[in-house]
Amino acid sequence: MKKFFPEKIELKPTIILLSASILLVILKYYCFPKSFVIFFPSVCGTDFKNCFPAHIYFFLCSVVLLFLVPLILIKFVLKGKISDYGLKKGDFKFGMTSFIILLPIIALALLLPSSKMPQFKAEYPLYALAGKTFSWVLLYEIMYGLYYIGFEFFFRGFMLFGLKDRLGEWNAILIQTIPSVLIHIGKPEGEIFASIFSGILFGAMVLKSKSIYYIFLLHWLIGVSLDLLILYF
Repeated sequence: MKKFFPEKIELKPTIILLSASILLVILKYYCFPKSFVIFFPSVCGTDFKNCFPAHIYFFLCSVVLLFLVPLILIKFVLKGKISDYGLKKGDFKFGMTSFIILLPIIALALLLPSSKMPQFKAEYPLYALAGKTFSWVLLYEIMYGLYYIGFEFFFRGFMLFGLKDRLGEWNAILIQTIPSVLIHIGKPEGEIFASIFSGILFGAMVLKSKSIYYIFLLHWLIGVSLDLLILYF
């Protein structure tokens, strides 16, 4: 009789893929701003769009689940080196050159047109009152960076670098692209399709630079730029 499970289960990809599934489900159902107003209705009522604590809660949860927990798994379960998962300088010249070239292209070709579309205006900024003063939007955008730290390390660090040696670089890029796209479900349609392309492009760039720092900076400033275009232009 054939065994129910494969003869050989490889520990590293199993831990990465299973933990990724669990952490993303926890994030989706317990950490988004709309969950905060369910758990703590006395803080803001049910209006999560206008609730600053709900968004801070989401950003902090993102750092814990997408950054700190994977770091702990890498260090104490997988017994790996943190620097092998993209937390290093890497190829500075390639990383910064890519950043300098891509940011204005994306801003002009994608962000500027998107900022005029009703579906994007209804979605962003995630915190609807972020633009009430410039100091307030500055604080919000800095805190928003916490989400991108978690996002980039989780998908392009933990998953991509963790899977590439066993599954191959191209397969690892595609695998991390799938959940990074699915987490956008509910966003404007154009953003979801763009996330497919960016998942592949950003994954390839991270592997080339051997660092997530440059893509984190690019992705975060894309998010900030869209907010500012919607608020002030």
